Amino acid sequence: VATASRSIVGLYRNVWFHAAGARGRLIASTTLLTLSQVVKLLVPFMASQAINAIQKGGGSVGGAAWWVAGILGIYVLTWSLHGPGRVLERTVGVRVRKSMADALYTRLVRAPLAWHDKHHCGELQHRMGQATGTGQRGARNRIGVLRAERRMSRKELAAAIDVNPQTVGALERGDHYPS
Repeated sequence: VATASRSIVGLYRNVWFHAAGARGRLIASTTLLTLSQVVKLLVPFMASQAINAIQKGGGSVGGAAWWVAGILGIYVLTWSLHGPGRVLERTVGVRVRKSMADALYTRLVRAPLAWHDKHHCGELQHRMGQATGTGQRGARNRIGVLRAERRMSRKELAAAIDVNPQTVGALERGDHYPS
């Protein structure tokens, strides 16, 4: 348990370090997302009040309607906080990813030549891409969403963009590493 808590602390410490220049957005996104969830905690209370109003009113929904309208208002408020919070979180995530990639490449360049002799450059390129490309996986997954929305097979999409159908599958999985 102590190791897990230290790794979480270390994770947030690294995020804070690599978010230099975007720390205000990091704080804003965390605040908006937290507020969104705190406001959402009102929903069970308001639902119980709506049920109480129906039970006390002999099945009349007049009093309950206000509580239900309040619940809908809570959801609108929740999403008005959540949406901008996610957008800010994404911009901070891109900044952190770029900063981490720069730090990794700097460490790689500073490694002794003897170390480079023992490690194949293709393997290094692949591992660096795996370590720094996590923020781009969402874009890769959107290819499948696009195909589903357009009701296209991989073969149809591949023909439309003039690539091999296996390339479309590899792009969807995030396994495409062109040379």
